[in-house]
Amino acid sequence: LVERDKLPIRVPAVSPRPVHNTIGAGDALLSGFIHGIVSGLEPETALHQAAYFAGWKIGEASASRGFLTAAELREKFCNR
Repeated sequence: LVERDKLPIRVPAVSPRPVHNTIGAGDALLSGFIHGIVSGLEPETALHQAAYFAGWKIGEASASRGFLTAAELREKFCNR
């Protein structure tokens, strides 16, 4: 993450469950980040939450499964 007048922030990948299929990981990361920003999170927190969301998503074998609701994401991310 790069913000004006700040040092770049690197956020590692997260695997809250075993990886089954990486299809949709990028979409999950971007949508999770946008959701965090729109919800009022600081950019760094939004990116960490998005990385968790993407990590959760790739634990499903199907590209159309593994998405968390906002409430599920908040609960799992806060209790990790």
